[in-house]
Amino acid sequence: MKPLHIYLLLCFLSGIIFSCKENDDSVQPGATWVKVIEENHVYSPGRIRADASENLFCSYSYTGYDNDSSSAMVKLDSLGNVAGQQDFPGLAIYDFQLNEAGEPMAAGFENGIVSMMKLSASLDEEPLQMGSYTLPLDPTKIRKLNGLKMLKQADGHFLLYGTVRYTKNPYNGWMAFFAGFDAGGSFEWGDTTYLSDQNHVSAITGCAESEDGFVFLGYNQFQGFPVSSEFFIMKTDFKGQVVCDTSYVTVQYDSMDSSYSGYYCETSDVIPALDGQSFYGCAFNVRFNIPFFAGQVNTADDNSARIFRFDACGNILARDSVKVDEQNQVSDLLLMKNGNLLLGINPYPLFGVYYTGQQNAFITLLNGELGFQSAENLQTKYMDYVSSMCNLSDGAVAIETIIQSFGGDGYRLQVTKTDKNGNF
Repeated sequence: MKPLHIYLLLCFLSGIIFSCKENDDSVQPGATWVKVIEENHVYSPGRIRADASENLFCSYSYTGYDNDSSSAMVKLDSLGNVAGQQDFPGLAIYDFQLNEAGEPMAAGFENGIVSMMKLSASLDEEPLQMGSYTLPLDPTKIRKLNGLKMLKQADGHFLLYGTVRYTKNPYNGWMAFFAGFDAGGSFEWGDTTYLSDQNHVSAITGCAESEDGFVFLGYNQFQGFPVSSEFFIMKTDFKGQVVCDTSYVTVQYDSMDSSYSGYYCETSDVIPALDGQSFYGCAFNVRFNIPFFAGQVNTADDNSARIFRFDACGNILARDSVKVDEQNQVSDLLLMKNGNLLLGINPYPLFGVYYTGQQNAFITLLNGELGFQSAENLQTKYMDYVSSMCNLSDGAVAIETIIQSFGGDGYRLQVTKTDKNGNF
């Protein structure tokens, strides 16, 4: 394919009007650039992070829809050109952050051991194993890892946190774990706490730093009748000891109908508000009220994504909801430099349940008071899925998505850089 044809294809794939050059005030607002990496098969997208020079690092899994197998990372320069790429066969990168030198510090988990790895900034060297934390649990009784994420603290240290299903008394349920590492990746402290019994599915999905500890957001799904689901906000000190814990029931369903197909909520990441005292997070339905799906559940709920602002102990200060599609599943949220909020939303799960009709990811813009401003598809021609967003120094935002548009197996990685006002 000739270079001109590639250029036209990428402009076409965006699905909206945008400029493939730096925008100025004389042209219609739109993306600064859109990059589709056609060569890479992607199954499960990961995170996108920017270094001080606005190089972008994007992680993903290339072997399965669960991010628990072989991973890869791509580095793009500030103009969207591929500047590095590395595959990690047999290695799962669940999350990563960049250290002060611009090197990816990646989170790993295997056989009950939480670990950190350092990758080279150029993505051309073998991962360097750093510190690790062995959970104080019998590894033969750990049945499932339900998420592992990573927070970079204000002092440059790192917190790894997640949830495992543990089937040994006295717990016999879901355990949250926390592991603190210094800026160089050396292990400092770790702890676990009980979340729920085995009749639930629980997970911690987000964490933010507060003045005197951490604020976590997560969910519990009760797997039985009557069916119920809740999200919780939990505050700990800097060593993982729980200070306060507040939960809110989001849904209930008490039918014994055998066609029941699922009625649960999940939650998003957590981000601190500009006031330094409150936080934003989302709760949304999964596998619920799915149109054209056999055995669907119909209730009064409209499948909106709920957005909340709350204090460190979980008291709700403000709330609103977003409904753009049949399903509104929040994959990421971002506080922009101008104080507005962006929500990355998908109308379907990445894998497992699909419905008839258009299946395109979209970005929703809210103001700091949770007032709805706009919603826009990243593109409208092909199936796509948005996974992660990050701020850039000029007020622009980088968005990682995957797009299924080139035939064959899996998706392709797509990265969009918005203009300075977040338009794409």
